[in-house]
Amino acid sequence: MRSTAFAAAGLCLLALSCSTVRQIRPLAKGESSAAISVGGPIAEVGKTYIPLPLISVGYNYGLVEKLDVEAGVNLLSALYGIAQIDAGVNWRLWIAHGFIPGLIVSPKLFLLTNFTPASLRVYPDVQLAGCWEPWKYRYVYCGLDNWIEYHEVRDDGNPQTNHWLPAPFVGISLGNRQWQAQCEAKWYVPNLVNDTRAVSNIGIGSYGALGIMVGVNRAFGGGK
Repeated sequence: MRSTAFAAAGLCLLALSCSTVRQIRPLAKGESSAAISVGGPIAEVGKTYIPLPLISVGYNYGLVEKLDVEAGVNLLSALYGIAQIDAGVNWRLWIAHGFIPGLIVSPKLFLLTNFTPASLRVYPDVQLAGCWEPWKYRYVYCGLDNWIEYHEVRDDGNPQTNHWLPAPFVGISLGNRQWQAQCEAKWYVPNLVNDTRAVSNIGIGSYGALGIMVGVNRAFGGGK
């Protein structure tokens, strides 16, 4: 179990953020939301393939109508002594109205450490997401995570040759103003061959890893 969990954490590191887009619906000024999501890359477990049960929790707070801040933590890796924390902002250049799309730009930082000074690593990510609201509080969205690996040496001591780790995704978010439930599919690192992973997974051809996540969030405060 311990080796499996560490393999899962390693795959999650390679595969960017293992959580749904936490807040598709725009938050009003002073409104906040709490989110939890479960899932990740689809991996071989025994004789079947299932999404890795990675658990992420997060919090968003609306600074103004088109800008909210967020932070989150991966609970599974924390249980095994690996802190995986993210923080950033969501800037909504356009807000979706019906089939008129909205655009969300989300720069973030991911921090990972096993609580030793030499283990601390910081990874920048810029997420771009387009969304539509064909019915009130029902959203369809798609986008691209752009995780940057700026370290020159990998953890195994070999040179780091891949510095852009993308992950396209699609999803739906359904509910009302207070509650939203999400389902999201993601193709992690489609530019990398997946035959060297610690965990066997499903990609497209021999590239990347497909993943599925579900999540729910609850909003508090703000306007009606």
